[in-house]
Amino acid sequence: MNTTAARFAVIIKVAGIGNGGIHTVSRLPINNFEGVELIAIGHDRDKLASCGIATQVVLERNPAERGSTDTEGKLDAVLTGADMIFLVVTEDDDTHIAPVIRKLARRMGVLVTGIASCPSMFHPQTDPSLERDEKLRSLREGVDTLLIVQDEAPLAEILTALGA
Repeated sequence: MNTTAARFAVIIKVAGIGNGGIHTVSRLPINNFEGVELIAIGHDRDKLASCGIATQVVLERNPAERGSTDTEGKLDAVLTGADMIFLVVTEDDDTHIAPVIRKLARRMGVLVTGIASCPSMFHPQTDPSLERDEKLRSLREGVDTLLIVQDEAPLAEILTALGA
């Protein structure tokens, strides 16, 4: 790569949050993307160990500790250097860490885009889920832009269209 191209290289960090988000991100064809780094964020140590994503942040299970200085420090270390951050979740994932990530991203001057796979929102016969709505509300507070998709199948295409 020449120095001009290197100077304008963009670093995009794609973080899977929770088991579903981690699983989705781990299946991305990362070799097709230049300047994209994958991050796994969750509290299930077994899932993190088996996901195949090198950069990981283990969250505490206690919700009161999720915004702790230690957690912020871990997240800051893996997000530093990003020009753009994507948070990927499924409707079953815990999204309460998203506002902490947004706070760090704002400090860095970086936008955060959330991509949530919520199949139940696309099925009229499904009763609205208060838990799902609370998770989406938390995610909305943690991103600048939120995309809600029916399933994670088009994720690679979405990331490409958004600049990854």
